[in-house]
Amino acid sequence: MNINARFAQLTRFDLTVLVTSMLLALAVGLSAVLGISDEPLRVAYLKLGTDNVYNVWIADPSNPASAQQVTFAPDGVFDFDVSPDGNFIIYAEQDFEAGASDLYMLNLRTNRITQVTNCRTQDADCTAPAIRPGGELVAYQRVALNRNLPTVGTGSIRIWIADLTTNPPQTYPLVDDDQIVGYGPRWSADGSRLAFYDNRNNGILVNQFGAPPDSAWAFIPSDFGEVGSLSPDGERMVYPEMLIDGSMTRAYLQMADLDAGVFSPLTDPNEDADDQATAWNPQGRFIAIGRVYRDERFTRGAQVYLVDTETGSIAPLIVDPRYANGFFRWDPDGNRLALQRFQQLDDAGQVYADGTTEIWTYDMESRRLVQIDTDARNPLWVP
Repeated sequence: MNINARFAQLTRFDLTVLVTSMLLALAVGLSAVLGISDEPLRVAYLKLGTDNVYNVWIADPSNPASAQQVTFAPDGVFDFDVSPDGNFIIYAEQDFEAGASDLYMLNLRTNRITQVTNCRTQDADCTAPAIRPGGELVAYQRVALNRNLPTVGTGSIRIWIADLTTNPPQTYPLVDDDQIVGYGPRWSADGSRLAFYDNRNNGILVNQFGAPPDSAWAFIPSDFGEVGSLSPDGERMVYPEMLIDGSMTRAYLQMADLDAGVFSPLTDPNEDADDQATAWNPQGRFIAIGRVYRDERFTRGAQVYLVDTETGSIAPLIVDPRYANGFFRWDPDGNRLALQRFQQLDDAGQVYADGTTEIWTYDMESRRLVQIDTDARNPLWVP
Protein backbone atom coordinates (compact mmCIF):
# COMPACT_ATOMS: atom_id res chain seq x y z
CA MET A 1 0.00 0.00 0.00
CA ASN A 2 1.45 3.40 -0.94
CA ILE A 3 1.63 6.37 1.43
CA ASN A 4 -1.26 8.24 -0.21
CA ALA A 5 -3.53 5.22 0.11
CA ARG A 6 -2.63 4.79 3.76
CA PHE A 7 -3.45 8.42 4.52
CA ALA A 8 -6.75 8.10 2.67
CA GLN A 9 -7.84 5.50 5.22
CA LEU A 10 -7.13 7.75 8.20
CA THR A 11 -10.11 9.23 9.98
CA ARG A 12 -10.28 12.89 10.93
CA PHE A 13 -9.59 11.87 14.52
CA ASP A 14 -6.51 9.88 13.43
CA LEU A 15 -5.22 12.96 11.64
CA THR A 16 -5.88 15.07 14.74
CA VAL A 17 -3.88 12.66 16.89
CA LEU A 18 -1.11 12.51 14.28
CA VAL A 19 -0.77 16.30 14.06
CA THR A 20 -0.81 16.68 17.85
CA SER A 21 1.83 13.95 18.24
CA MET A 22 4.08 15.65 15.66
CA LEU A 23 3.79 18.93 17.54
CA LEU A 24 4.63 17.12 20.78
CA ALA A 25 7.73 15.57 19.19
CA LEU A 26 8.84 19.03 18.10
CA ALA A 27 8.32 20.37 21.65
CA VAL A 28 10.35 17.50 23.11
CA GLY A 29 13.16 18.22 20.64
CA LEU A 30 13.20 21.89 21.57
CA SER A 31 13.26 20.98 25.25
CA ALA A 32 16.37 18.89 24.68
CA VAL A 33 18.08 21.66 22.74
CA LEU A 34 17.21 24.32 25.30
CA GLY A 35 18.15 22.15 28.27
CA ILE A 36 14.65 22.07 29.76
CA SER A 37 14.18 19.48 32.53
CA ASP A 38 12.78 16.14 31.38
CA GLU A 39 11.69 15.02 34.85
CA PRO A 40 8.48 12.97 34.61
CA LEU A 41 5.25 14.85 35.02
CA ARG A 42 3.20 13.98 38.07
CA VAL A 43 -0.46 14.42 38.92
CA ALA A 44 -1.70 16.12 42.09
CA TYR A 45 -5.26 15.55 43.29
CA LEU A 46 -7.53 15.56 46.30
CA LYS A 47 -8.02 12.14 47.90
CA LEU A 48 -10.56 11.19 50.54
CA GLY A 49 -8.82 9.64 53.53
CA THR A 50 -9.98 7.24 56.20
CA ASP A 51 -10.66 10.31 58.36
CA ASN A 52 -13.31 11.32 55.77
CA VAL A 53 -11.54 14.53 54.72
CA TYR A 54 -9.65 15.36 51.53
CA ASN A 55 -5.93 16.04 51.36
CA VAL A 56 -3.55 16.54 48.43
CA TRP A 57 -1.74 13.51 47.01
CA ILE A 58 0.79 13.33 44.17
CA ALA A 59 1.45 10.35 41.87
CA ASP A 60 3.59 9.48 38.87
CA PRO A 61 1.13 8.37 36.12
CA SER A 62 3.59 5.72 34.93
CA ASN A 63 3.57 4.25 38.45
CA PRO A 64 0.24 4.97 40.20
CA ALA A 65 1.40 2.96 43.22
CA SER A 66 3.90 5.76 43.88
CA ALA A 67 1.12 8.06 45.13
CA GLN A 68 2.06 9.95 48.29
CA GLN A 69 0.13 12.28 50.56
CA VAL A 70 1.68 15.77 50.71
CA THR A 71 -0.78 17.76 52.84
CA PHE A 72 -2.00 16.67 56.26
CA ALA A 73 -4.72 19.18 57.12
CA PRO A 74 -6.76 17.78 60.06
CA ASP A 75 -10.02 19.15 58.64
CA GLY A 76 -8.99 18.62 55.05
CA VAL A 77 -8.25 20.68 51.95
CA PHE A 78 -11.10 22.34 50.09
CA ASP A 79 -9.24 23.04 46.82
CA PHE A 80 -5.74 23.82 45.54
CA ASP A 81 -3.59 24.91 42.60
CA VAL A 82 -0.11 23.99 41.36
CA SER A 83 2.52 26.54 40.35
CA PRO A 84 3.48 26.38 36.64
CA ASP A 85 7.06 25.43 37.53
CA GLY A 86 5.90 22.63 39.83
CA ASN A 87 7.79 24.03 42.81
CA PHE A 88 4.83 24.64 45.11
CA ILE A 89 1.10 24.33 45.61
CA ILE A 90 -1.36 26.74 47.19
CA TYR A 91 -4.19 25.06 49.04
CA ALA A 92 -7.25 26.11 51.02
CA GLU A 93 -7.07 24.43 54.42
CA GLN A 94 -10.42 24.04 56.15
CA ASP A 95 -11.08 24.71 59.82
CA PHE A 96 -14.40 23.19 60.84
CA GLU A 97 -14.44 24.91 64.22
CA ALA A 98 -13.86 28.34 62.67
CA GLY A 99 -16.16 27.57 59.78
CA ALA A 100 -13.68 29.07 57.30
CA SER A 101 -10.57 28.34 55.24
CA ASP A 102 -7.17 29.98 54.80
CA LEU A 103 -4.62 29.64 52.02
CA TYR A 104 -1.26 27.98 52.60
CA MET A 105 1.75 27.41 50.36
CA LEU A 106 3.57 24.08 50.37
CA ASN A 107 7.05 24.06 48.83
CA LEU A 108 7.24 20.67 47.12
CA ARG A 109 11.07 20.73 47.15
CA THR A 110 11.56 21.48 50.84
CA ASN A 111 8.12 20.57 52.31
CA ARG A 112 8.06 23.99 54.00
CA ILE A 113 4.56 25.37 54.66
CA THR A 114 3.87 29.13 54.62
CA GLN A 115 0.57 30.76 55.53
CA VAL A 116 -0.59 33.02 52.70
CA THR A 117 -3.80 34.58 54.08
CA ASN A 118 -5.24 35.45 57.50
CA CYS A 119 -8.87 35.15 56.52
CA ARG A 120 -10.11 33.26 59.57
CA THR A 121 -8.83 35.91 61.97
CA GLN A 122 -10.49 38.54 59.78
CA ASP A 123 -13.88 36.78 59.82
CA ALA A 124 -13.60 35.72 56.19
CA ASP A 125 -13.45 32.53 54.17
CA CYS A 126 -10.83 32.16 51.41
CA THR A 127 -10.76 29.43 48.75
CA ALA A 128 -10.21 28.73 45.02
CA PRO A 129 -6.54 29.74 44.64
CA ALA A 130 -5.38 30.32 41.07
CA ILE A 131 -1.65 30.89 40.60
CA ARG A 132 -0.63 33.33 37.90
CA PRO A 133 1.87 31.89 35.40
CA GLY A 134 5.17 33.14 36.72
CA GLY A 135 4.12 32.23 40.26
CA GLU A 136 4.31 35.67 41.83
CA LEU A 137 0.57 36.32 42.30
CA VAL A 138 -2.35 34.20 43.46
CA ALA A 139 -5.96 35.12 42.71
CA TYR A 140 -8.52 33.67 45.07
CA GLN A 141 -12.11 33.93 46.34
CA ARG A 142 -12.78 35.76 49.57
CA VAL A 143 -16.12 36.22 51.29
CA ALA A 144 -16.69 38.31 54.42
CA LEU A 145 -18.64 36.20 56.94
CA ASN A 146 -19.78 39.22 59.04
CA ARG A 147 -20.62 37.01 62.02
CA ASN A 148 -20.36 40.03 64.32
CA LEU A 149 -22.88 41.85 62.14
CA PRO A 150 -25.94 39.58 62.13
CA THR A 151 -28.12 42.19 60.48
CA VAL A 152 -25.67 42.41 57.57
CA GLY A 153 -25.20 38.71 56.83
CA THR A 154 -22.56 37.01 54.74
CA GLY A 155 -21.05 39.25 52.07
CA SER A 156 -20.68 38.62 48.36
CA ILE A 157 -17.78 36.60 47.00
CA ARG A 158 -15.02 38.83 45.66
CA ILE A 159 -11.70 38.17 43.94
CA TRP A 160 -8.58 39.02 45.92
CA ILE A 161 -4.88 38.86 45.10
CA ALA A 162 -1.98 37.54 47.22
CA ASP A 163 1.50 38.80 46.31
CA LEU A 164 3.99 36.02 47.01
CA THR A 165 6.99 38.29 46.40
CA THR A 166 6.40 39.99 49.76
CA ASN A 167 7.01 38.46 53.18
CA PRO A 168 4.47 37.88 54.54
CA PRO A 169 2.39 37.83 51.36
CA GLN A 170 0.44 41.04 50.86
CA THR A 171 -3.25 40.51 50.13
CA TYR A 172 -5.71 42.96 48.59
CA PRO A 173 -8.89 43.07 46.48
CA LEU A 174 -8.41 42.77 42.73
CA VAL A 175 -10.35 46.05 42.45
CA ASP A 176 -11.40 48.55 45.09
CA ASP A 177 -14.98 48.71 43.79
CA ASP A 178 -16.96 46.44 46.13
CA GLN A 179 -19.71 46.22 43.50
CA ILE A 180 -17.43 44.03 41.34
CA VAL A 181 -18.01 40.54 42.69
CA GLY A 182 -17.41 37.07 41.35
CA TYR A 183 -16.01 33.57 41.72
CA GLY A 184 -13.92 30.98 39.90
CA PRO A 185 -10.74 32.93 39.01
CA ARG A 186 -8.78 31.58 36.03
CA TRP A 187 -5.64 32.90 34.33
CA SER A 188 -4.65 32.66 30.71
CA ALA A 189 -1.51 30.59 30.20
CA ASP A 190 0.55 33.71 29.47
CA GLY A 191 -0.70 35.46 32.62
CA SER A 192 -2.03 38.44 30.68
CA ARG A 193 -5.68 38.03 31.63
CA LEU A 194 -7.69 36.90 34.66
CA ALA A 195 -11.31 35.79 34.23
CA PHE A 196 -14.04 35.11 36.79
CA TYR A 197 -17.82 34.81 36.85
CA ASP A 198 -19.84 37.85 37.94
CA ASN A 199 -23.05 36.41 39.39
CA ARG A 200 -24.41 39.86 40.12
CA ASN A 201 -24.52 40.83 36.43
CA ASN A 202 -24.73 37.30 34.96
CA GLY A 203 -21.61 37.22 32.91
CA ILE A 204 -17.86 36.63 32.79
CA LEU A 205 -15.52 39.47 33.67
CA VAL A 206 -12.04 39.43 32.15
CA ASN A 207 -9.30 41.72 33.47
CA GLN A 208 -6.25 42.47 31.32
CA PHE A 209 -3.29 43.15 33.57
CA GLY A 210 -1.31 46.25 32.69
CA ALA A 211 -3.90 47.63 30.27
CA PRO A 212 -5.17 51.23 30.57
CA PRO A 213 -8.17 51.47 32.95
CA ASP A 214 -10.60 52.25 30.12
CA SER A 215 -9.69 49.06 28.25
CA ALA A 216 -8.67 46.71 31.07
CA TRP A 217 -12.07 45.02 31.41
CA ALA A 218 -14.16 42.89 29.09
CA PHE A 219 -17.64 41.62 29.93
CA ILE A 220 -19.10 38.47 28.37
CA PRO A 221 -22.85 38.04 28.94
CA SER A 222 -23.62 34.47 30.01
CA ASP A 223 -26.37 32.93 32.12
CA PHE A 224 -24.74 29.55 32.67
CA GLY A 225 -22.60 30.49 35.66
CA GLU A 226 -19.31 28.95 34.52
CA VAL A 227 -16.09 30.80 33.72
CA GLY A 228 -14.98 28.67 30.79
CA SER A 229 -11.41 28.51 29.49
CA LEU A 230 -9.06 31.21 28.21
CA SER A 231 -6.89 30.58 25.18
CA PRO A 232 -3.16 30.28 25.99
CA ASP A 233 -2.50 33.77 24.59
CA GLY A 234 -5.44 35.25 26.49
CA GLU A 235 -7.08 36.62 23.35
CA ARG A 236 -10.11 34.30 23.25
CA MET A 237 -12.39 32.58 25.71
CA VAL A 238 -14.63 29.55 25.26
CA TYR A 239 -17.54 29.22 27.66
CA PRO A 240 -20.89 27.40 28.00
CA GLU A 241 -24.10 29.27 27.30
CA MET A 242 -27.49 28.13 28.58
CA LEU A 243 -30.30 26.93 26.34
CA ILE A 244 -33.85 26.19 27.48
CA ASP A 245 -35.08 23.24 25.45
CA GLY A 246 -38.67 22.54 26.38
CA SER A 247 -38.69 21.59 30.05
CA MET A 248 -34.94 20.91 30.05
CA THR A 249 -31.86 23.09 30.05
CA ARG A 250 -28.64 22.35 28.24
CA ALA A 251 -25.61 24.27 27.02
CA TYR A 252 -23.62 24.89 23.88
CA LEU A 253 -20.20 26.54 23.64
CA GLN A 254 -19.56 30.12 22.65
CA MET A 255 -16.28 31.71 21.62
CA ALA A 256 -15.44 35.29 22.60
CA ASP A 257 -12.78 37.32 20.80
CA LEU A 258 -11.79 39.59 23.68
CA ASP A 259 -9.94 42.21 21.63
CA ALA A 260 -12.61 42.53 18.97
CA GLY A 261 -15.57 42.09 21.32
CA VAL A 262 -17.10 39.50 18.98
CA PHE A 263 -19.04 36.43 20.16
CA SER A 264 -19.75 33.38 17.97
CA PRO A 265 -20.84 29.76 18.49
CA LEU A 266 -18.09 27.17 18.79
CA THR A 267 -20.52 24.25 18.88
CA ASP A 268 -23.88 24.18 17.11
CA PRO A 269 -26.71 25.28 19.46
CA ASN A 270 -29.15 23.32 17.27
CA GLU A 271 -27.30 20.04 17.75
CA ASP A 272 -29.00 17.72 20.22
CA ALA A 273 -26.12 17.82 22.71
CA ASP A 274 -25.17 19.32 26.05
CA ASP A 275 -21.68 20.87 26.15
CA GLN A 276 -20.30 22.19 29.42
CA ALA A 277 -16.75 21.45 30.61
CA THR A 278 -13.84 22.89 28.58
CA ALA A 279 -10.03 22.73 28.64
CA TRP A 280 -7.97 24.64 26.07
CA ASN A 281 -4.96 22.73 24.78
CA PRO A 282 -1.70 24.65 25.50
CA GLN A 283 -0.75 24.47 21.82
CA GLY A 284 -3.74 26.74 21.14
CA ARG A 285 -5.67 24.99 18.39
CA PHE A 286 -7.72 22.30 20.13
CA ILE A 287 -10.19 22.35 23.01
CA ALA A 288 -11.27 19.31 25.00
CA ILE A 289 -14.95 19.47 25.92
CA GLY A 290 -17.37 17.41 27.98
CA ARG A 291 -20.40 16.46 25.86
CA VAL A 292 -23.61 14.49 26.41
CA TYR A 293 -25.54 13.64 23.25
CA ARG A 294 -29.30 13.49 23.67
CA ASP A 295 -30.05 11.44 20.53
CA GLU A 296 -29.24 7.78 19.81
CA ARG A 297 -25.66 8.45 21.03
CA PHE A 298 -26.95 9.29 24.51
CA THR A 299 -24.79 8.47 27.55
CA ARG A 300 -25.64 9.06 31.21
CA GLY A 301 -22.50 11.11 31.74
CA ALA A 302 -20.33 13.49 29.73
CA GLN A 303 -17.79 12.03 27.31
CA VAL A 304 -14.68 13.87 26.14
CA TYR A 305 -14.45 15.24 22.60
CA LEU A 306 -11.80 17.31 20.83
CA VAL A 307 -12.85 20.50 19.02
CA ASP A 308 -10.63 21.93 16.30
CA THR A 309 -10.98 25.73 16.59
CA GLU A 310 -9.73 26.22 13.02
CA THR A 311 -12.10 23.85 11.24
CA GLY A 312 -14.90 23.48 13.78
CA SER A 313 -14.69 19.67 13.56
CA ILE A 314 -15.46 17.59 16.67
CA ALA A 315 -13.78 14.20 17.19
CA PRO A 316 -14.39 11.67 19.99
CA LEU A 317 -11.50 11.43 22.43
CA ILE A 318 -12.73 9.40 25.43
CA VAL A 319 -16.06 7.63 25.01
CA ASP A 320 -17.09 4.92 27.47
CA PRO A 321 -20.82 4.83 28.34
CA ARG A 322 -20.02 3.36 31.75
CA TYR A 323 -18.28 6.53 32.88
CA ALA A 324 -19.05 10.21 33.36
CA ASN A 325 -16.03 12.45 32.76
CA GLY A 326 -15.33 15.90 34.14
CA PHE A 327 -12.69 18.27 35.48
CA PHE A 328 -10.00 17.57 32.90
CA ARG A 329 -6.68 19.39 32.48
CA TRP A 330 -3.97 19.23 29.81
CA ASP A 331 -0.32 18.68 30.65
CA PRO A 332 2.06 21.55 29.69
CA ASP A 333 2.85 19.94 26.31
CA GLY A 334 -0.79 19.32 25.44
CA ASN A 335 -0.23 15.61 24.90
CA ARG A 336 -1.99 14.17 27.97
CA LEU A 337 -5.15 14.83 29.91
CA ALA A 338 -5.67 14.33 33.62
CA LEU A 339 -9.34 13.87 34.34
CA GLN A 340 -11.89 13.03 36.99
CA ARG A 341 -14.20 10.10 36.18
CA PHE A 342 -17.15 8.43 37.86
CA GLN A 343 -18.41 4.96 36.97
CA GLN A 344 -22.20 5.00 36.60
CA LEU A 345 -22.83 1.67 34.84
CA ASP A 346 -21.31 -1.80 35.16
CA ASP A 347 -20.09 -3.91 32.23
CA ALA A 348 -23.64 -5.19 31.68
CA GLY A 349 -25.02 -1.66 31.39
CA GLN A 350 -26.75 -1.74 34.77
CA VAL A 351 -26.54 1.02 37.36
CA TYR A 352 -23.29 0.70 39.29
CA ALA A 353 -23.91 1.42 42.96
CA ASP A 354 -20.29 1.34 44.20
CA GLY A 355 -18.84 4.10 42.07
CA THR A 356 -16.47 6.75 43.47
CA THR A 357 -14.77 9.67 41.82
CA GLU A 358 -11.56 8.43 40.21
CA ILE A 359 -8.44 10.07 38.75
CA TRP A 360 -7.23 8.93 35.31
CA THR A 361 -4.81 10.12 32.64
CA TYR A 362 -5.20 9.83 28.87
CA ASP A 363 -2.27 9.82 26.44
CA MET A 364 -3.03 11.32 23.03
CA GLU A 365 -0.25 9.40 21.28
CA SER A 366 -0.93 5.92 22.64
CA ARG A 367 -4.67 6.57 23.26
CA ARG A 368 -4.19 4.82 26.58
CA LEU A 369 -6.23 5.50 29.71
CA VAL A 370 -4.54 4.85 33.06
CA GLN A 371 -6.33 4.85 36.40
CA ILE A 372 -4.32 6.72 39.05
CA ASP A 373 -6.52 6.54 42.17
CA THR A 374 -10.04 6.17 43.57
CA ASP A 375 -11.99 8.27 46.07
CA ALA A 376 -10.21 11.22 44.48
CA ARG A 377 -11.04 14.37 42.54
CA ASN A 378 -9.71 17.59 40.94
CA PRO A 379 -6.50 16.44 39.20
CA LEU A 380 -3.78 18.94 38.23
CA TRP A 381 -0.39 18.37 36.60
CA VAL A 382 2.84 18.93 38.52
CA PRO A 383 5.64 19.80 36.04
